[in-house]
Amino acid sequence: MVLIGIKRIVGDSMSPYLNDRDLILVQRINKYRVGDVVGFKLNDKIFIKRIHEIKNHQIYVLGDNPDNSLDSRKLGWINRENLVFKLLFRF
Repeated sequence: MVLIGIKRIVGDSMSPYLNDRDLILVQRINKYRVGDVVGFKLNDKIFIKRIHEIKNHQIYVLGDNPDNSLDSRKLGWINRENLVFKLLFRF
């Protein structure tokens, strides 16, 4: 089953690529690679970041705006099971 949806960006951690209130088209898939922008769930909150590194069943994610991003530099490695979607298109 292919699940596609539209999400709204909240915050500027992915600026300038994605900005607060931008709309994005996302898809739930199982294949990810370095450079993909993904959403992952942590403590019942969805974060949107770019995959910087993949190791075993974990990913290291960074925001494009490092001065305003809560990412793997503070959160550590993220389990792949926490991945919710991959960005397909930004409006």
